Amino acid sequence: MAGANVTEGAGGTGYIVARDIVGTATVPAAGDGIQYVKLDHGAAGSSSPVTVLNPLPAAPPLQWIQVTPTLDTSAYASGDLLFDVTTITSAALASGGAAELVSVMVLDEDDNGTAIDLYVTNLSTSWGSLNAALAATDAMGRGVQAYIPIAAADFVDIGGCKIAQPTVAKNIGVVCETSGSANLYLVGACRSGTPTYTASGLRISLGFRQVAVS
Repeated sequence: MAGANVTEGAGGTGYIVARDIVGTATVPAAGDGIQYVKLDHGAAGSSSPVTVLNPLPAAPPLQWIQVTPTLDTSAYASGDLLFDVTTITSAALASGGAAELVSVMVLDEDDNGTAIDLYVTNLSTSWGSLNAALAATDAMGRGVQAYIPIAAADFVDIGGCKIAQPTVAKNIGVVCETSGSANLYLVGACRSGTPTYTASGLRISLGFRQVAVS
């Protein structure tokens, strides 16, 4: 059977164990067939052999996106809408795709450092008026993909500003799904004190591990 394929199983239900032909005079002898295995990353029931033009899937790409929401410049109170839906552009690779939120960094250039809540949503619908109570409806709540509470104790004073970087315990590591576009949206709420901000006093950076859409 030198050089021939071997059929495993019987009755037409078996599968082929392919063999390659060795063309040297060493062991195995010239003309002998040896089994070979090639990498394949096709889905169940299909084949997608690995080639130069069809490599193994790479690790999902990481995307670092900074947003600067628009703030009111009057003093806030606990429970107020800090900033309304702010676009996180191309958080996913494609419309309807998903992305894992892996990191959040908050820069408070106004040096407040008071507790805030962040909501990642896949809907661009307004949550109400700045400096007033949140006004999200049930339908809007269904669009929320991640909730990140940031306590005053999370902030560190580094001079003229404060920074906070919540950990996995603060819901970092959740998968967010987009809807109708590749974008996600960020909403913020004041949760303590009576802070006063400049119009662009908060800068929020979000890291996403993007998931390929098949």
